[in-house]
Amino acid sequence: MFSLGTQIHAMIMKSKHSFDTVVCNSLISMYGSCSIESVGYADKVLYSTPVKNTITWNSIISIHSQKGDIVSSFNFFSRMQEGEFWRLQTERVYIRAMVSAFARYGLFDTGREVFLELDHRNSVSVNGLMLGLIKQNCGQEAMEVFREVGNLVSQDCDSSKCNGGIRWLRGREEKRE
Repeated sequence: MFSLGTQIHAMIMKSKHSFDTVVCNSLISMYGSCSIESVGYADKVLYSTPVKNTITWNSIISIHSQKGDIVSSFNFFSRMQEGEFWRLQTERVYIRAMVSAFARYGLFDTGREVFLELDHRNSVSVNGLMLGLIKQNCGQEAMEVFREVGNLVSQDCDSSKCNGGIRWLRGREEKRE
């Protein structure tokens, strides 16, 4: 896939679409789904993308996070905050990605600190923290997080399926206690 991807990239660079944000986002995602060596190509596309949007930043942060490079994820997150883009966008998606990444790679305390700094803690950010803990086989800690902030989940949840799931989890907890 990497070889074909670089060929497609070369063709795009010769076209009028080489600086189109949507096309660049697709290239970043494509390189991110290839081998770990292709991450550098994703970075180069990011640097050459004149207008970066939500998808651009989320893609590059996620790619580095999934490859286990938390330092680069955090550096991209910091760079995103420095630009005009950050002032125009909400923080929820990015903070959730950082909370989840820290928790997923065993940096639970750091993820929890970022989570606690949030002005608006909602089901999205709680979910990131809990999923990271579960991926680290820390189910008990995930349940503790749920107990601490479970009321935020129900306030932020619209669907009857979600509310049913919350009632089920709370019922299990009540039976254990």
